Amino acid sequence: MKGDKEEQDDAGYPLDRVEPVTRVRVREVVGARLHGDHEAVNGVVNERNEDTADFDEDPDLDEAIKLDAKHGDFYLLRGIVYRDKGDLDRALAEFDEKVKLDPAQASGFSKRGDLHRVRKEYDLSVADYDQVVKIEPEGPKGYIDRGWVFVLKNDLAKAGADFDKALELHQNDPSALVGRGV
Repeated sequence: MKGDKEEQDDAGYPLDRVEPVTRVRVREVVGARLHGDHEAVNGVVNERNEDTADFDEDPDLDEAIKLDAKHGDFYLLRGIVYRDKGDLDRALAEFDEKVKLDPAQASGFSKRGDLHRVRKEYDLSVADYDQVVKIEPEGPKGYIDRGWVFVLKNDLAKAGADFDKALELHQNDPSALVGRGV
C-alpha cells in the first residue's frame, strides 16, 4: 500500500483484495461498461456462456459483486453461470437484479426472457422481449426471440409479424428465416 490508501487497479479495485484473474475479468467488464462499449460487455457475456460448464460457483463474480454491487453486468454473468448449472431460480434472481440496476439495457431482459421461455412462462417471456424491442427497436434479436415464444404459444400470426420485422432489419437472418418458414 502507498501511504494510507490501498493500491487500486485501473478499475478502482483494491489490488490486495482481488486475485489477478478476477481483476482481468472485472476490469474487462467494468472498463467496457464505463466506456459504453456494450458489444465488449456482450463479448464477455458470450464467452461466459461458453465457459460456465466448469464452474460450480464463480468466485470471481462473487468477489466483483462484493466489491461493487451496483454493476448489473456482474449479476448478468453470474445468472448465466447459475442457468448453465440448472439453478433456474438463482439465475432468475440474478437476471432480475440486472434488470433493476440497468433497465435501459436489453441484455438483462433478453436473458430473463430466455429463462422464462425455458420455464414455459410464455407471457413473462413475451413481456421481457417486448422490453428488448423497446430498447433496441433496430435490432432483430428481440423480434426473433419473441417470435419463437409466439410459435410456442401457437400464435403464428404474431410470430410471423416478428420474424418479418427481424428480416426487414437484418435480411437473411437464419433464425428469422427458419421462423418465417414455420
